[in-house]
Amino acid sequence: MDFDFKQLESDNFKEDSVREAFIMPILQKLGYVDHGVGEYRIHRSIKLSDNWVRLGSRDIEINPIFPDYVLSYNGKKHFLIEAKRPSVNIHEGNAIHQAFYYAIHPEIKCDFFALCNGYFFNIFNLQRECIAAINLKEIDKKWGILQEYLNKKGEPIAPKIEHERNYLLRSPPTANITTNKQSVKRHFGVHPYFTRQVWNVVRDYIEHLSDKGDVVLDPFGGSGVTAIEAAMTDRKAIHVDLNPLSCFIVEGLISLVNPNELQVEIDRIVKNFPNQLEKLLSQSDSEIDQELMEYYPVDNDLPDGSDAPTLLGLFSRRQLIELALLKKLVYASRKKPIRQSLLVAFSSTINKINLTFHRNDRRSEGGGPGGGGDSGVMRYYRYRIAPEPTILDTLTVFKQKANRLRQAKIDVQTKINQTTIKDFIVIKGDAANLHMIEDQSVDYIYTDPPYGKKIPYLDLSVMWTSWLDMSISEQDFDREAIEGGSRDKGKSDYGDLIIGSIKEMYRVLKWNRWMSFVFQHQDPYYWHLIVENAEKIGFEYAGTVHQNNGQSSFKKRQNPFRVLSGQLIINFKKIHNPILRSKFPVGKELTPVLLNHIEAIIAKYNGATSEQITAELITYAMDSGYLDVLYKEYSDLPKLIEANYAFDEISQKYHLKPNTKFKVHIPVESRVRYFVYNYLNRCERERIYPTYDEIVFHVLPLLKNGVTPETQTITEVLNRVAYQFGKEQWRLKTDQFNLSV
Repeated sequence: MDFDFKQLESDNFKEDSVREAFIMPILQKLGYVDHGVGEYRIHRSIKLSDNWVRLGSRDIEINPIFPDYVLSYNGKKHFLIEAKRPSVNIHEGNAIHQAFYYAIHPEIKCDFFALCNGYFFNIFNLQRECIAAINLKEIDKKWGILQEYLNKKGEPIAPKIEHERNYLLRSPPTANITTNKQSVKRHFGVHPYFTRQVWNVVRDYIEHLSDKGDVVLDPFGGSGVTAIEAAMTDRKAIHVDLNPLSCFIVEGLISLVNPNELQVEIDRIVKNFPNQLEKLLSQSDSEIDQELMEYYPVDNDLPDGSDAPTLLGLFSRRQLIELALLKKLVYASRKKPIRQSLLVAFSSTINKINLTFHRNDRRSEGGGPGGGGDSGVMRYYRYRIAPEPTILDTLTVFKQKANRLRQAKIDVQTKINQTTIKDFIVIKGDAANLHMIEDQSVDYIYTDPPYGKKIPYLDLSVMWTSWLDMSISEQDFDREAIEGGSRDKGKSDYGDLIIGSIKEMYRVLKWNRWMSFVFQHQDPYYWHLIVENAEKIGFEYAGTVHQNNGQSSFKKRQNPFRVLSGQLIINFKKIHNPILRSKFPVGKELTPVLLNHIEAIIAKYNGATSEQITAELITYAMDSGYLDVLYKEYSDLPKLIEANYAFDEISQKYHLKPNTKFKVHIPVESRVRYFVYNYLNRCERERIYPTYDEIVFHVLPLLKNGVTPETQTITEVLNRVAYQFGKEQWRLKTDQFNLSV
């Protein structure tokens, strides 16, 4: 809009100026006329014959009785607009009530109304909820919203709006979901991947926060759990990942094949492999290499820290020959979907047929005696050759993998078929550049991005991509959102890529929809990076849930202090008027506050795990808005915990050190204030307004350590930080106040 907004500061710029400078140009651009004949008509300053409206059992007097603009389509009124001076608050208060009374007047009866003061054009529904706050400096980017509400052709639109509001009335699962990792064939044992979300947790979130037929996106798709579960719950799925191995696994799993035909091809390979191997081994090395040359992997360099300089050093001569022969037999399959499926089974076999395979006698999976275990890549996140490599039978492992894949495809094809396959899109792409996805075309995002320096995915995929003839470009490495890796990326590199991906997720997500962001890191810096930038981009923070993932990893068992076995799921909403988190000023010294909270957690659980402590501290810091202070002063939370509390190896829990008592002496009023503020802040965000009893029952369990407060103390704190409305409900004050501890 070509307008000098400094004019709004003049006392001479009043309602009439707002009408002529803003409202009329907007309406004319949308095709409305105020004279002559047209579908879209403007009715200016209609005089109402009755200056009373009925609201429930009350009669409300309207004064004046001349609404500024009423819009109609083919004679049916559907929208009302009121102009206000630039100094008038149109986000809350009397201006909204006046326009609302006009809108519900029997002589008008509009579905929506708007207020414009030159700075904003705010659209409201008949619940007096602002459903769009358009900054007029950015109106060129917002015409789609105006057209959505002002260019309706007289059809009923309330059902659609109710459907939109229905998404915001939902909430993510709040309880820790019981995990069922190995209970479905479509995920367990099909193909290894570095991280894998628990399928039933992902499914619960999808079912809570989206509807059948909706589009579900995972821009860090990984092993494909989000996309697969979206399809299995009758949603449309978009799987995006920079790693070609990720896309290969998902495409191989969903490719449509006849299970009987697949079994015929598996049987062919199993039958021919022994004879052809025997024939090969009877030849000289040069003859073997000549026959298998096109099936050997490219001998790519391995990253620093590997136990071999190049890929071929990860395999014995016999393993190379057997895998190359197996690949040759797979490529002999004529039908591409079957060949694609068999390649997934072949690739999964590679995970066990190599010198990095570490046996795990506690697991009975595959390959006969000693078949349970994993490659060093999946176990240690580096190419670590086993001290005593276990040599498994290649054909036995392949048979197991192929049969598991066949069962998985039978499972998947109950939902993914000739009709629905078009609704499943797999894209090798960059989460920070989703140019292939249209603006506001996605209904829900559930994603599990890389966790800083934990796993260099592309470096660790070389063992598979080399065998599968896939290339990883320098651009791919540049765009990978990790810290460290073979390109030695820093925190800022990682941060820029994560922020870029959040911007793209915001762009493609529809209004009034949800995004769930899974994360697992003990460094508060990364949490601050995600939440702070998501809010700057336009998301509203909607709370965090701690979710167990069902089992401890090897790294967790080796480093119980430093590695988290659970994860936090951060939820965001994309709405027109996001509420920013209020910030709790913790004062100059944060240590007593943190130690007090840790002791409260230890008391709450009668000993607390590192996951319980870290999850609650991070969640409280996010909810209360002091995460920036936490990451600046305590980038190493485990160090703080280890220094002040005793770790029990048997229970894997932290307790007070022997012969000590709770040592943090923070005034009881300050402790009460900390927890009351956090609880009310979360309630405000969820638009829940608790009673006094509910507040007390929430706060008291967190105050076990130290002196239990009197009821009078809680009441005094409550009156300072909140106000009572209605009969019994409480709400956080919005003005700025000092809550230093």
